[in-house]
This record gives sequence, C-alpha cells and structure tokens, in this order.
Amino acid sequence: MTRIAVVEIVTHLPAGGAQRVALTLAERLDRDRFAVRLVAGPRGEWVKRAQAIPDGAFHPLPDLVREIAPLKDARALTALVKLLRALQRDHDGQLIVHTHAPKAGLLGRAAARLAGAIPVHTLHGLPFYDAQPRAKALAYRLFERLGYLAGGHVVSVTETNRDFLVREGWVRPERASVIPPCADLDRVVSGRKGRRRLARFGIPEDAPVLGMVASLKPPKDPLGFLKAAKLAAERRPDAWFVLVGDGELRPAAEAAARGLGLDERTIFTGWLDPIEDFYAELDGLVLPTFSEGLPLVLVEARAAGVPCVASDVGGVAEALDLGEAGLLVSAGDDAALADVMVRLLGDASLRERLVERGKIGLDRFRPEAMTAAYEALFTRLAGAAQPTK
Repeated sequence: MTRIAVVEIVTHLPAGGAQRVALTLAERLDRDRFAVRLVAGPRGEWVKRAQAIPDGAFHPLPDLVREIAPLKDARALTALVKLLRALQRDHDGQLIVHTHAPKAGLLGRAAARLAGAIPVHTLHGLPFYDAQPRAKALAYRLFERLGYLAGGHVVSVTETNRDFLVREGWVRPERASVIPPCADLDRVVSGRKGRRRLARFGIPEDAPVLGMVASLKPPKDPLGFLKAAKLAAERRPDAWFVLVGDGELRPAAEAAARGLGLDERTIFTGWLDPIEDFYAELDGLVLPTFSEGLPLVLVEARAAGVPCVASDVGGVAEALDLGEAGLLVSAGDDAALADVMVRLLGDASLRERLVERGKIGLDRFRPEAMTAAYEALFTRLAGAAQPTK
C-alpha cells in the first residue's frame, strides 16, 4: 500500500500550541499509513524534540523565519516547492501539506499549490483583535486573509474561529473542520502535594496564590493581571500573585508591579520546565488576554484540579466548557477580574465545584484523540484527490 506523505510545516519551534500540534503529529502519525516530514525554522527550545523524531522526519529550513523578510521568504518558498515535488514523485501524488501559524501557513500553502499537493491549514488563533491599533489589526487581517486564497482544507482548534472563517466567506463550510489541540495530560500532577516550586520564592505554604501562566507578550495581558491583583490585594492582603513565563512585556510588567506596590507579593518565575507539576501549587489560574485560540494552559490547569478564571475571547469559553469549568470575564475589565479573583479565593464551595466539573470531558484533548482525528481527515482528503478509475 502506498503511504500518504504528510509534511507538517511550522514557522519555528518555541514552546507553544501550534508547535505542540505539529510536533505531536510528526511523532505520532501511523508510519504504516503515512510518510511524515516536519519542516520548521531552526529556532526554539523544541528543536531538540524535533531532532529526536525517528526516520529523519525533521527538515530544518534556515530561511523560514517569523518576520517578513522578502529574500528569505523567497528562498524558503523555493526550498519548500523543491521538497514537496520530490515527495510528490515518491508517493504517487498523495501528498498532504499541513501548515501552522500565519507565516508558515502563507508560504506552505503557496508551495503546496505550486507543487500540486493538497493544502491543509490549522488555525490556532486569529492574529488580529479589537485591542490592537486599528492599522496593525487591518494589516494582520489582510495577511491572514491571503493564506486562504490558496484554498484547501482548514482545521480550526475552536468552533468559534471556524464559524468566523465561514461567516467572513474565507472558507466554505464543507472545507472547514474543528479538531481540538492536545495536551499531555498524563504528565499533569493533580492535587496539592506541597509547594516545592513556590517555596523557593519565599511563598508560605498556607498563603492563597493566584497565578498567570503565559507568554508575556501580546495578546496576553499581564498588565491587566497586575492591575486586577492590586484591586484584589486591597481586599485580600494575604494573597500572593505569580507570573510564569517570559516575553517582551516582562520588563513593563515588573515595573508595573513595583509601581503598584505589589513587588513584595508578586513573583516572576520565568519559564518553568516542566510545568505540568506546578499547576497544583496554585489556588487559581488566571488568564487575562485579548485574543486566543484554545489555550491549553486552561486544560492543563483543569486536569491538575485548579480552578480557572479567564477572559472570554476566542476559544476560551470552549476550553472551559462554556463557563461550566471555569469563570469568564470580559477582556480588559480589570475591576471585574479583581472581583472574580477575590470571589474565587473566598468561596471554597465554588472552587470545589469548578474543580469537580473541570475534570470532566478532558479526553478530547489527549494526543491520541487529536492524532486519530487528523489521520481520518488526511485519509479522506487524499482519497478524494485521487482520479476515479
């Protein structure tokens, strides 16, 4: 039986949702049915994970970069077309090109069309949102729109963003699917087993702690977290606040913590690796943000038995089962976020209800569920592309 060739293309390999999906598929797709390649730029802490994929699946592409760079972009497109045409010859035309993220999505889908392959793009989240400067949002919207001109099939990680694409006319309903992303839930430690990590930062074992776990860069809102923390601390002076992650907003966030008088109760940990054993040290996970796909940090916190509070944007409500497994607030409303934070700390029965409900329905986020869904999609698309004999 001729195997279907699948090329996963992602711009680079930092720890992130799009990268997790691409890497998981490159690792897990059934090698009896699929010949797999992973193409990515050579940057990011998950490059070593990509290099460890068996059968030489990883193809680093130095010219594939996140920034707009016309010369590098042209070289990357040329290299992609050459690779895809070679795979096309080896696999009798059954070639799926599966792209992730805006830049890889645009170049990868263009290369797929030039090579006569089947383009599939996964939308992990829209790059434009209301809180952006208008000119920037319009530019990102145009850039995102260009990728859909190549046609092909689109997978959204959320119903919300799939419906947006169909409503805007960017993709026809029959060419759009929803497949949730995956989290390695077996690695998540559930239930409080002491505060080994937080104790290193001087946080008392019995102190109430709320934490934000995220890349400290737009569209995340660490400054909103700190403003809400200031208001919450006025009513809960025993509370501590933790920001786990790093990024371009970290210096501004650290300055804001000092300016708000929170520096003695606020800890910046940087990235924690592994993170899966950390969630249970929190009394609540807080995710203020202006735009999202489906944030897996909420899924992992649910698995750890930690109640969640998050901005109601993108697929956040879907990650929290429409508010049944967590509390939702309007994006950018610091006062409302503070109210919910105080409520969460002060209401043990609410926390218990959210934790109990949060443990239900997590199997759809397991790697094997996601992989099986993509295998079924790829098989269907490859079969539909074959000429009738």
